[in-house]
Amino acid sequence: MVLKYSSTDANSLQGVSYYRLKQTDFDGKSKTFSPVSVSCSADVQVSVTYYPNPFTSGLKVEVENVSSDKGELTIYNLLGNKVASKSISRSELENKSFTMDLSDLAIGMYSIVFQSDAYIATSKIVKN
Repeated sequence: MVLKYSSTDANSLQGVSYYRLKQTDFDGKSKTFSPVSVSCSADVQVSVTYYPNPFTSGLKVEVENVSSDKGELTIYNLLGNKVASKSISRSELENKSFTMDLSDLAIGMYSIVFQSDAYIATSKIVKN
């Protein structure tokens, strides 16, 4: 099973920063992954907003300051299983909003992951 993680560095420095993940299993074994570089700019605040939340069928997605040619939205259930996804085009990112039809999802809580070339964010959404 593939799980995706995200984290926000509230004290990031302007310019390029390097991060790496160290995973420690319940049995005490650990693995350190290769570093990744992230370019941070102090003047631009990227945001992704979902509403209404809770929703019943359609979920509106608003993106601000995402400078990328494409993006991906992936929705996971509480067990970490991928239940829906959407490729986001450059025009949808430039329009700054679009709606996802999620009427087929069961009632419950989900994690939604937005990912572009330089930005990743995870949020919780609830379907009533």
